[in-house]
Amino acid sequence: MFYKLQTDEEVECIPGQPITNPEKLVNAPIMLGAVQETRSFRVGEAVTLTIGDFGEIVMNCNLCGDDLVAKLPVLSPPVPPI
Repeated sequence: MFYKLQTDEEVECIPGQPITNPEKLVNAPIMLGAVQETRSFRVGEAVTLTIGDFGEIVMNCNLCGDDLVAKLPVLSPPVPPI
């Protein structure tokens, strides 16, 4: 999650971090966006996810699904036979 300053600079929202210069944030939009992260695991290594990791995975799947649905063509309803 991030917000945009009047200069179009994107600032990531970090839990517990105070917002500097709140006077610049009048009507600032708060947005969601996917961030690409990569992790490597050795063969046989246990993969452990925190609740935060899981939440990020689910949110990104949701964003991807919403984007995909928005790009699908819309079918017109079938015409009944005469």
